[in-house]
Amino acid sequence: HLHKIAENVDHFDINQPDKELKLDRKGNSASNRDELDLLVDAFNKLQKQLKLLFSSMEKEVEHRTKELIASKEEAIRANSAKTEFLSQMSHELRTPMNAVLGFAQLLEMDESLNQIQKENAGEILIAGNHLLELINEVLDLSKIESGKPEIILEPILIYNVIMESVSLVRPLLEKKNIRLTWDSHKKNNWTISAERFRLKEVIINLLSNAIKYNSNNGEIIINCEVHDDVLRLNISDTGPGLSAEQQQQIFEPFNRAGAENTSIEGAGIGLTITKRLTHLMGGEIGVISNVGSGCCFFVEFKLIEA
Repeated sequence: HLHKIAENVDHFDINQPDKELKLDRKGNSASNRDELDLLVDAFNKLQKQLKLLFSSMEKEVEHRTKELIASKEEAIRANSAKTEFLSQMSHELRTPMNAVLGFAQLLEMDESLNQIQKENAGEILIAGNHLLELINEVLDLSKIESGKPEIILEPILIYNVIMESVSLVRPLLEKKNIRLTWDSHKKNNWTISAERFRLKEVIINLLSNAIKYNSNNGEIIINCEVHDDVLRLNISDTGPGLSAEQQQQIFEPFNRAGAENTSIEGAGIGLTITKRLTHLMGGEIGVISNVGSGCCFFVEFKLIEA
């Protein structure tokens, strides 16, 4: 009998219909029950309880799964609506803003205006361009989050893109009298797989950030290094630096780590866009910093055959 009980325990299947364990014990009446009968009763009771519990768990899992699917579908719809709204909003804002900027430029060039009036027109231009930049950043982030930007990878000479990016930020460097150090004379053929326009956007974003958070008369250093077929582009500055906690948050959307108590403008999404574009091109991005010692932002891409 013990062998039969052990066999039933061994072959117990939670998915099978209830099948009570019964022992063929001749001469054993209801009034003459012993420990073996109690063991059989306990096994049958346990079997029923386990199946009830399993059935309840299955229903709970099914219910939770339906809730998760519904939540995911709702999140997708909400994200789609947000992207559509931001796209429409940016268009509605950019159209009149471009008109305002156009008139401000005409005013600034108007010879009949006095100096104060021209300065006021210049301030309109600065504020308008800043607002336009914020609108474009929000729209870019929205497009990236919805997976809309189509990245077409091609072999890119990193040297050429750095050169173009430096040329574009040169006026910003001169405005703050920041010295940029880069061994541009050491031309190389390091080639990576990326999209030229987006790679330039990444480098310009990092350079603009280094300029924005740097002090007047500061310095920015650009250098490239290769280890195990991985190219690392470093952009270092002499700004205030970041704490370990700020470094953990710096790539999060709308985070303005390092600029909370300053007059530095921005929405805090430039580095988020930079990180996501880098990842879309198969690269990595990071930062090394200490408070008071500036920052070194870097991007890494695998080298390919030229």
